[in-house]
Amino acid sequence: IAATNSDLFLSHIGSAAFDLNRRNFRGWQLIHIAAECGSEFAFEHLLQRGADINSMTEPHGLSPLSIAVTRGDFEFVDFLCTWVSSSLIWLTCVW
Repeated sequence: IAATNSDLFLSHIGSAAFDLNRRNFRGWQLIHIAAECGSEFAFEHLLQRGADINSMTEPHGLSPLSIAVTRGDFEFVDFLCTWVSSSLIWLTCVW
């Protein structure tokens, strides 16, 4: 049975050696990339592993919410707001 992209993603972020806070060459973490792609699946699993929903990109200081709003992805913004309201945490949006 071939592994799906979802299976591969989960096996990588589930690894004890995987660093959720690692940044790429743009200063973004996986949580920012998931927001840019509008991937609810990836975003939710990253949050469940402990990623910070209010993490800011370096050096521009963009939160996952501000990335989604800037992209005009209001379905993803709605997903974020729904996830947050059920989790009793605050979202940060920087303009």
